[in-house]
Amino acid sequence: ALWRVASTVGAAVSGVGCILFFRSHRRLSELGQVAQAPAVFVIASSLLALTVPTLLLNLTGWFWTPGATAYGAALTMMLGAGVVALLGSFWFPMAIAIEDLEEERASGG
Repeated sequence: ALWRVASTVGAAVSGVGCILFFRSHRRLSELGQVAQAPAVFVIASSLLALTVPTLLLNLTGWFWTPGATAYGAALTMMLGAGVVALLGSFWFPMAIAIEDLEEERASGG
């Protein structure tokens, strides 16, 4: 019962995270920053998207009995998505600032 409850909570959290990543990608595309975003968003959202079926399979016990192995694999994928998103959140503003500086120098300003 413990792993089923943990899988339910984890699937809900990673599902919300997936939705938020896709909304952020849409927001960046509206701002014109989508050229820099795809790699980070594809990696992070793919990792999060893989956690949902893993946790749901662990919840139902379809391929294996619910346990720590599938939950640990999903937790590792969630952690990887978080690291990718964190690095991306630091990299995007720096890349945009560097791009703006280069444009200023090129225009002579």
